[in-house]
Amino acid sequence: METPAYKGELKYVCQHGEGGKCPNCLNKDVIADAKHKSFDQYLNERKEKCKGIHEPTSKCINCIPPQEVEFKMKNNCPNHLPYPEGVCNKCMPPNAILNRQIYRHVDYVSFMNQEEINMFVSEWMKGYCMKQRMGFLFGYYAEDPNYVDGVRAVVEAIYEPPQLGDTNSVEPLEDKDKFYVDKIASALSLECIGWVFTCINSEKDVALTSYDVRKAARYQENYSFIHPSGYKVSKFVTVVVKPKENNNCEIECYMVSDLCQALERDGIFDNSRSKKEMSVRKPKKNEMVSSVYMESKPVETFDPDFCIVNVIIILNNSRLLMELQLKRRT
Repeated sequence: METPAYKGELKYVCQHGEGGKCPNCLNKDVIADAKHKSFDQYLNERKEKCKGIHEPTSKCINCIPPQEVEFKMKNNCPNHLPYPEGVCNKCMPPNAILNRQIYRHVDYVSFMNQEEINMFVSEWMKGYCMKQRMGFLFGYYAEDPNYVDGVRAVVEAIYEPPQLGDTNSVEPLEDKDKFYVDKIASALSLECIGWVFTCINSEKDVALTSYDVRKAARYQENYSFIHPSGYKVSKFVTVVVKPKENNNCEIECYMVSDLCQALERDGIFDNSRSKKEMSVRKPKKNEMVSSVYMESKPVETFDPDFCIVNVIIILNNSRLLMELQLKRRT
């Protein structure tokens, strides 16, 4: 079977029989039911609306990229006394309107080294999934032909830093080797493109808990860069491993929305009592905090799903929400 032609440097050989399909040989017309558009496709569609309306060198509200919003109150405004004695529209923090993000910055995550992800999961299973683990994903980005202007994150290696895990969570510790890890990765033309963690999936109807969403938002903010459009974006992905029945597990991939990333960056979220709720922080004395609106009403809590952007994950050249058959070691 002929190897599919890739626009980027990424190439695969299909491993299925004649008549089979995988993400490497699908054409762009097949994947038409995606929940999210690629970011560049989203920008290009906006620009198309302006053809014939104004000059190509001009810009309008339809064709400019999304504007980065800051949800912090601006202090020391020269036009009035400090809050609460004075306030104006220029220093008030804007409100946040909850909408599901229609675009995404990464369409696929592809694990090239299946043995490494199997080892990561097997070590976790040794302790009957009761001690959670995490690792950083190193790889690179490539164009993906299955989506218009699509982007694929290609994972070549998992690096597990010093960490402290318990039944419910895992946290990285100070890593004295980080400098050398980054140097080696750079020499191999690799970069840190995401993180992977395990969880016991106690909330079966929750893709990511409120705690996981906030942590993913912080990682995305730390690994942001300026898109050619001038808009700050992140392509840092979150991969989660969850156990299933009969010694199986599933691996899922997500990002959080740009809005969620900004709200976490600017300190709008508070620690939530429930894994199923994002909580909006109440203002301290002499402080204003952005209100969060859902369906035209201010809310103090909301579903983490509003923050989540789905990403397809691939292992061994197969499109899937995957299952691995695992054997516990005795």
